[in-house]
Amino acid sequence: MSISKVSETGQIQIIDFGMPGDLYDLTSADGHTTPLNVTVVSNATVASVPRALWRSLVIDYPEIERLSRDHAASAMSRVSERMLRLGKGSAEERIAYGFLELGVRLADSSGQRSNCYDVPLTQLLLAEWLGLSSVHVCRTLQSLHTRGAVEVSGHMKICVMDADALTKIAGVSFDTLAQEISPPH
Repeated sequence: MSISKVSETGQIQIIDFGMPGDLYDLTSADGHTTPLNVTVVSNATVASVPRALWRSLVIDYPEIERLSRDHAASAMSRVSERMLRLGKGSAEERIAYGFLELGVRLADSSGQRSNCYDVPLTQLLLAEWLGLSSVHVCRTLQSLHTRGAVEVSGHMKICVMDADALTKIAGVSFDTLAQEISPPH
């Protein structure tokens, strides 16, 4: 699922992608409304838990509160990394970081990561997530492919061919990134 914000003129900025097992509190400071849109981009099960029920679950199962805090901290780390690149990074930096983030988040529960993964994204969704036009995404993907860093095929089968090059372009250490944006299992 994508979590996004839409401007009055219809511009869309995807804030985050929800992955299996993620927890989000999308309410505003008033505790009742949300300024965000949630859109399912693939088959998904999404549950909405009323605040009163959540409070009773936290009382009955205190580990839920810790889990929720860990997920919120992980989301904040991801968003801050992306914001840095949105404000200061080139298209290559944004896409390189985005692919590394997706790789970390799609690692299995044992922490094993794959250099290739399928994501149900289009170039338009990728563009809306990374603050680029879909044309710019296409050109940048071609550039990263020419440099031997990534291969993208089909509806976003992403293969990281040179992880060292991608981390250098993104300006991030893969291990540090994984530690900062992955909630404990």
